Amino acid sequence: MIAQSQIGFIDFIVEPTFTVLIDTTEKVIGPLIDEDRKARETGNRRSSLTGSGSVTVESVQRHSSNRHGNSDDGHINFSLTAIDLPALRHHLSSVITSNKDRWKELSVH
Repeated sequence: MIAQSQIGFIDFIVEPTFTVLIDTTEKVIGPLIDEDRKARETGNRRSSLTGSGSVTVESVQRHSSNRHGNSDDGHINFSLTAIDLPALRHHLSSVITSNKDRWKELSVH
């Protein structure tokens, strides 16, 4: 019964919640990503996220690189254009499916 309860919880609570979460994130972050792309194309670095311009992507990169080290190529991409929302949706979907499959296996035993 516990396994069946978990499957129901995943089907009726977890999956719909994450679907709404990802849809909302796409609606909020999507325009910011587009704005960032356009700013990069035009050379204008100011975006909604930087407000007055006192905080820039470059300053965050420098600060984080000093604290956490660099990636293998020496560059860490903190820009909005680095966000892959479809990949995030796919990853969350696969995690949910994997958990549901695990509980289905447990329900058989």
